[in-house]
Amino acid sequence: LGGTQTRLPTVSDDGQVIAFVSNQNNLVAGDSNAALDIFVRDRSAGTTSRVSVDSLGTQANGLSDFPVVSANGRYVVFSSLASNLVAGDVGGFQDIFRHDRQTGQTILISQSSAGAQGNGNSFVSAISADGNRIAFSSAATNLVNGDNNARTDIFVRDVSQGSTTLVSVSSSNELGNGTCSVPSISADGQIVSFLSGSSNLVAGDSNNLNDVFRRDLTSGLTTLVSVDPDGRQARSPQATVSAGEVSPDGTLVAVETNAQDWQLSAGVSGARGILLATPAAVQLPDNLFGNGFE
Repeated sequence: LGGTQTRLPTVSDDGQVIAFVSNQNNLVAGDSNAALDIFVRDRSAGTTSRVSVDSLGTQANGLSDFPVVSANGRYVVFSSLASNLVAGDVGGFQDIFRHDRQTGQTILISQSSAGAQGNGNSFVSAISADGNRIAFSSAATNLVNGDNNARTDIFVRDVSQGSTTLVSVSSSNELGNGTCSVPSISADGQIVSFLSGSSNLVAGDSNNLNDVFRRDLTSGLTTLVSVDPDGRQARSPQATVSAGEVSPDGTLVAVETNAQDWQLSAGVSGARGILLATPAAVQLPDNLFGNGFE
């Protein structure tokens, strides 16, 4: 044990596979890159392996971070500044990669449907239960045609189809006019939630705050979910709405907020609470809310 940084654990559904970030050089043999790497601890096998490697097992030549693991523990998705994890990586940007623990294959996720590597940094990702669909945020402008809003957007990469789809759009496919971040994806990969300061993703968004939206990739419907049970947006002074987390079946989105006009915590100044958002938002029971920051 020991080391200066070991953090960001993410766990498979059965709790047997744990991916994490570490700069320790004694977890696996041959770790000499002096960089943050992604490791997996397999509790059943009693093994620790490094997954921020190329398909031949060569270690990354840049730092890797922010892992997420699929429900069955087979796939690990992570971001990396490395330029040697896949062939043809021109480097210079943080990309998203997926490592298959069963086959050892590492592939680039932050690419267009035509195979063009993203021309901007890509960030925090989320993975469907089977590991096929990965949602991520990116400042790249070449992942889909017509991305000209000069904002960080949300995309979904479908590995089996080889397709990349822009998710942070309105129901009429209008590009968001604000920055989008922190995606979450349902188990089947059909529903994506994300945080955005855009005011044009739904009609009537006038609170000039970050909101949480839900995009249905099957129907193409984008819905504002960070509203109270009466459908009102947060408008109180200094209100903040933080990242949402979509449920495995995609029907619920948990939203963190300190909006006092929603009366989430009996009027306690600065308190944060959780709202469960559905087609009609449902507040969690009062006894689940604290009296301060969480």
